[in-house]
Amino acid sequence: MRASIFILILIFQSIAFAQVKLDSFFGATHQSFGGSTFNPGNRVLYLSENYGFIELRPEAKLGLKKNAVVVRPRVRATLQPTIDTTPASSEASTIDVWLNEGYAVASPISDLEISLGRQIFQWGPAEVLNPSNLFHQELLARLEPFYEVRGKTMARVNWSVGQQWSWVTMAELMPLPDDSFDSMTQIDDESLRRLQTKLEFNWNNGANYLAATAGQREINSETSAGIGGYGAYTLNDAFQIYSDVIFLENTRTDEFDFYGLAGLRYTTVGGTEFRIEGINNQRGLTSGEFDTLRAILQNPFFAQFAAPVLQNNDSPLLGRGYVYSSVRYSLEKDWLGMMQPMFSLRNLFSTGDQSSFSSVNWEAGLAENAMLYIYGGLAAGQRDSELRQSLDRSIGLAVRISL
Repeated sequence: MRASIFILILIFQSIAFAQVKLDSFFGATHQSFGGSTFNPGNRVLYLSENYGFIELRPEAKLGLKKNAVVVRPRVRATLQPTIDTTPASSEASTIDVWLNEGYAVASPISDLEISLGRQIFQWGPAEVLNPSNLFHQELLARLEPFYEVRGKTMARVNWSVGQQWSWVTMAELMPLPDDSFDSMTQIDDESLRRLQTKLEFNWNNGANYLAATAGQREINSETSAGIGGYGAYTLNDAFQIYSDVIFLENTRTDEFDFYGLAGLRYTTVGGTEFRIEGINNQRGLTSGEFDTLRAILQNPFFAQFAAPVLQNNDSPLLGRGYVYSSVRYSLEKDWLGMMQPMFSLRNLFSTGDQSSFSSVNWEAGLAENAMLYIYGGLAAGQRDSELRQSLDRSIGLAVRISL
């Protein structure tokens, strides 16, 4: 008995830290659908106009000397009323449980870190996309301000040389067994056998940096290479220019297609931030190809598969050219009892058909552990244009409670 107690004491003494926290989101959203070629009168997809949600985001960190285990499971319940036109197979409510991140990290020697498991690893200066990252290229400017990207199962090695140089290599592993990825409301966790490495150099205390990336991924049993990079240069206290690009191998033409962006950030003395980013994707659909896609989607059988691509703001961009702009303004003083309120306005404009999607967000603290979010979105352009499909506008409200 005494030996067991002694062993337990030694174990607990070696634990550097143990942290557990929980973020809970409670909200509701209203959406307005104007109909489209593939969803006329909302009689094909039967998308819900009103729904509520509860999302729990627990997090546990356990540190053992220079090693740690991080677990971030997620639980989301979506509640929506049934309507007479809804097919019997449609579900009024759904509950999804998944592991967004779960990994172990070890540091066998100084400046070397090894991570294994499902995790998120992003880089780059841009706000809307991360083209040079083969693992996480998703659109980050989703309507919900508290949206988070999904983790990927990988092995990752980070090595830092002094304060200026860093080297990272990531290799995708087979997905973890997770039943929630098979649900209708979640994206399948599919391995593309990604492999990527990057080398980054920064100077001026991190205000400026430049990185080169190289990697490959497998799509439809064909492996394609990608070579790219990203960087940012701070001109002065107000202006910063940046870029994030990749050249992806096209296995059909044996050439490399360009996918990237260039941006400018301006920050006022008061802290208000303005951004503008130009995006070009040589692999995107042309206007003629979009017309063909819309014709195909007139078939109800194919239309049911369009929702994940055309209705989610976090889906990869399908066109060739875009302009993204945003402004963020933080109030210096509390307002109507709300602490540190922040207002943001974002717009994504398609240069192909002049459609756009704008979103607005207001967030402020209600208490030390409570945050309020009020957000909305508006699509503009011709009906059936790229960024104005079935969804016309949306508005939502949510509260986050942190424990």
